[in-house]
Parts: sequence; structure tokens; C-alpha cells
Amino acid sequence: MEEKNNSEIVELSGIINRNFSEISPGFLLSAADINNIEEMKRHLSAKINILLEEKYDSLINILYRIDVDDKKIESVFSTEKRGNIADKIADLIIERQLQKIHFRKMYKEGKL
Repeated sequence: MEEKNNSEIVELSGIINRNFSEISPGFLLSAADINNIEEMKRHLSAKINILLEEKYDSLINILYRIDVDDKKIESVFSTEKRGNIADKIADLIIERQLQKIHFRKMYKEGKL
């Protein structure tokens, strides 16, 4: 994944926190503790592992609300080893949210 500037990290962590706050009030990814996308992925992956064990249905609902591609989700669950699932889901969430941030920015700038 390419490096993002600090404002994008802050925006991304805020969006992810809002997405997960309903099912996991203590979910917070602190932008102050995250300096790059890889750190965010590690933190998010750890949280997703917990959700996979304790709130699987809620996690799936969030993935649909975030609008992560269904085929990508199915692929992760069918092809990945159990230990890699959280990492792959974190990648999909970050990828989708960065797409949304990019499109919002382009829309505000009149490029869409």
C-alpha cells in the first residue's frame, strides 16, 4: 500500500472508528498512535481478529455497509488460512475507505 499523509491517516481512522463504534464501543484506532497505513493495518487487524471470534455477524454487516466487494470478502474466507483472514479484511476495509476519501476529494474539487 502506498504511504498516505497525516491528514489522510486521521480521516481514515475517524471513518473506521465510526464504522465500528456501533458494535464495538472500545474499538478506537487512535490517529495519534498511527503514523502510516501499515501501523493502521496492524491495529485494525488485531481488532478484526476479536470481532471474528466474538461478533462475526456484526463484522460481516459492517463489511457490507462499508461496501467492501462481496466477491473479495468471499475470496478471503474461502482461500485464506485462518490466521491471515483478519489481515486481508483489514486490507479490504482500508482500500475501500481510501477509495471513498479519494472520490469525495475529487468531487469537492469538481473533478467528478
